[in-house]
Amino acid sequence: MLFSVTRQNRYVIPGILLTGLAVSLTGYWFLSDPNTDHGLASVITCIASLVITLLLAALVRELLHRAELVENAVVRRTTKLQEIQNKLEGDIRRRENIETLLRTSEQQLHGLMENSPGAIYVKDVDGRYLAVNRRFAELHGRPREEFIGRNDFDLFPPELAARVRKTDAQVMAGAEPLEVEESFQLVDGTHINLVHKFPLIDPTGAVHGVGAIATDITERKHAEAEVRESRRQLESLLGQLPGMAFRFSNDGKLTPVYVSRGAAGLTGHTARDFLEKHISLDEIIHPDDRQRVRTTIATAVKKRRSFEVEYRLTDRANREKWVLERGQGIHDDTGALLFIEGLAIDITQRKDAESEKLLVERRLLEGQKLESIGVLAGGIAHDFNNLLTGIIGNANLASLDLPPVSPIRNNLKQIELASQRAAELCQQMLAYAGKGRFVIQAVELGALVKTTVPLLQSTISKRAKLRFDLQPALPAVMSDPTQLRQIIMNLVLNASEALNERDGEIAISTNLVRPAADWFDGAALSPPEMNMEFVRLEVRDSGCGMTPETIAKIFEPFYTTKFTGRGLGLAAVLGIIRSHRGGLIVRSVVGKGSVFALFFPADSALPVNPSPIRSVTITPWKRAGRVLVVDDEPHVLKVAASMLSNAGMTVETANDGYEALDFFRAKPESFDLVVLDMTMPRLSGEETLYLLREIRPGVRVLFMSGYNRREVVDALPGRATLGFMQKPFTLQALRENLQYMLG
Repeated sequence: MLFSVTRQNRYVIPGILLTGLAVSLTGYWFLSDPNTDHGLASVITCIASLVITLLLAALVRELLHRAELVENAVVRRTTKLQEIQNKLEGDIRRRENIETLLRTSEQQLHGLMENSPGAIYVKDVDGRYLAVNRRFAELHGRPREEFIGRNDFDLFPPELAARVRKTDAQVMAGAEPLEVEESFQLVDGTHINLVHKFPLIDPTGAVHGVGAIATDITERKHAEAEVRESRRQLESLLGQLPGMAFRFSNDGKLTPVYVSRGAAGLTGHTARDFLEKHISLDEIIHPDDRQRVRTTIATAVKKRRSFEVEYRLTDRANREKWVLERGQGIHDDTGALLFIEGLAIDITQRKDAESEKLLVERRLLEGQKLESIGVLAGGIAHDFNNLLTGIIGNANLASLDLPPVSPIRNNLKQIELASQRAAELCQQMLAYAGKGRFVIQAVELGALVKTTVPLLQSTISKRAKLRFDLQPALPAVMSDPTQLRQIIMNLVLNASEALNERDGEIAISTNLVRPAADWFDGAALSPPEMNMEFVRLEVRDSGCGMTPETIAKIFEPFYTTKFTGRGLGLAAVLGIIRSHRGGLIVRSVVGKGSVFALFFPADSALPVNPSPIRSVTITPWKRAGRVLVVDDEPHVLKVAASMLSNAGMTVETANDGYEALDFFRAKPESFDLVVLDMTMPRLSGEETLYLLREIRPGVRVLFMSGYNRREVVDALPGRATLGFMQKPFTLQALRENLQYMLG
């Protein structure tokens, strides 16, 4: 550039000036001649040239200055243009990158939309579809082109279109996402979509459309409905169960997750009480069972087994119930315990039934044992009484032939006394078996106790203090006073021995009671009938007491904790009470004492059968007559015949019922009396009686037996012609019975 302000141009102006000056001087030199007229002109010309040169230099200077300014401006503009160019190039590259990203995003978005399992669409503010994906078009069974540019009213029924537009409007108005369920009627049925709608917002914040992603939840809704129905059915089923279904979370606190409404029936607490933690199942389990239940469940869950445990709980009304709980642990795939679930049912009635069954079985076994012992005792007593009859009878007969002062008479008396003691033992055996001899009459227990006091005082330890609490004016009981005295004596003697030579008290009381239904639970003996009033006789001591094991054995024959040789003792007491249709309760605490409570019916449940009053003479009774004696025991038959002969009777003997019938049939009117044993082989005494009456209806019969007179005679018809004589009997007893039967 000519005028470029460079290092070389800075000498242009001085050069111009020097050139002009040189030109002026040269012209002046050539033109100036002092000797000519052209000298002034030359000077002027020289000055003019110089002026022009100066002006030209100034002009050139200005031009150079302006050129420099222009050049600087051009440089600045060029730099700026370069910067703009660089910026534009950067913007172009960024735009190209953005366009690439946009194309990639569009491709990704398109891929997502096309491959999404959900139906996706985009609408403008007027509700026109701008885009829909393949799933949306397939769901509605139309090509996607049919949706673009059209609104819901163009495509769907008015009711559906109105619902869709309403939710679209809510989304755009609130500029907030919204999740709704929309149902569509399609060719294959009704479909339910879970639609997530969201507003489309431009950079200015203005809403310019709405987008949505719809997921077909038809199968899920059907499954939920099935689950709800299954749950309802399960709830209904569990609600009918007599118990509580539960599921507890394994969170360390066993938080209840589910409790059925059967909880109210089982525990008195509602399911809500458990779920809201107002009460827990562990709290209401009986303290004695709680640890056992925990251990059982923990052990089963640890071994991944089901569990079954029975325990007691206390319900809201403070009632104790028996519960059977069955359940299991629920584990995840890793084996971690998630829940404990199960079912607890009320088994109180079953437990009561089992207890009742055990009680009945115990009573049955006891009854069978007693029956077996009774049969044994009865058989022994029968045979023993037959032997004693021979011993006592022969001793009586032998004493008749001795002088009054004979020393042998005393020996015979001792034989008779020993035999009487043996007979008393037989009576105890029969009493235990419930087949003892009774003289039934109305007895007032209080009065009987008072008359027994002297005997009691002489029987018990001197260190024992007797105390009486006898309720006055008690109803009478139908009983044998001798047997009742035996009971009182036995109980008081046992109470005295329980004091162990220590100071103590024995209290005897009587009162009238009506027992509750559960009084005799666990009793030693329950009355056959309990819906009545009973007179209670209670003997209480402050002695050493008994263990449950001892109580279970005290009624066994010959059992004792003191010494041997006591006899049947309490076993006979039990038999006597049983025969009186009574009850017996025993309570005892070791170190504190024992209580025996006896219950006798306070009405005429037992038939009244007082012994007839017999008038006997002091002089031995004799009368001529003919007697038929029947017994299967030869020694009894022989001694009875001898004793009857001594009483003046003519005697015929028979070894059994058939032989007796032969004798009697031959001369029925010749016999004044038949003395008949009740227990014989081939033909019993009762059967023999009926056959004798067929031959002669009014025949008089005197039975012999070691059993209860009431049991033997009172059950037979025609008692006016019947008598009874207890084995073993003395000659005097035989004479009295003959006098009673024959007058």
